[in-house]
Amino acid sequence: MSDYSLTFRQFIFNKHILSFMALIQIPYIVMSAFVYYYVPIYANGQGLGETESCMLIMISSLCSVYLSVGLTNYLSNKIKDKTIYLSSVITYIALVMFAFNMTVPMLVLALIMIGVANSFGTPSRVGYFTNSEEANAYGKNRAMGIYNFVDNIGESAGPMVLAGIVSTGFLGGMVKLVLAFAGMNGLFALSRLVSKKREKATMGI
Repeated sequence: MSDYSLTFRQFIFNKHILSFMALIQIPYIVMSAFVYYYVPIYANGQGLGETESCMLIMISSLCSVYLSVGLTNYLSNKIKDKTIYLSSVITYIALVMFAFNMTVPMLVLALIMIGVANSFGTPSRVGYFTNSEEANAYGKNRAMGIYNFVDNIGESAGPMVLAGIVSTGFLGGMVKLVLAFAGMNGLFALSRLVSKKREKATMGI
């Protein structure tokens, strides 16, 4: 338990929390909109019906559901907090692969990869956020309310971002977006590494 408390304002503008939401949470949610926003558009363009479109989306969803508990437990024990980065990397690779080869078989492979990434990525991000010192200081239940609100922002922004990519060229737009989001993820990882080194130095370790 934390021995101090945070107000709403202090929690929202805390450097760790704010950077996590901006550099990890929102980019991942925006990219996840590919499944629900772009897949139906692509399927329609390929002459596939609504049923086939739903089946494609279900591929990703089923991977997320059935692999969630096992993969989350295994990877959390093996690489701990690095799971939040691994899920993003897998998603980025899947999207770039599809952008270079926009065929139905490649889409199926990309959706499987995204589903696998979601299976452990979503619970890992929630776990990282709620188990943080700041969330404990503010209150886990209230912190989760803010987390869900930010998720909603990402879900709303995702279709708009992808719509821009579709209109300007999917391959070029997706590669640029992946590079930008990967850079944001790397910036967060670097900031956490520096912060931990400072903490160790302060403690004289």
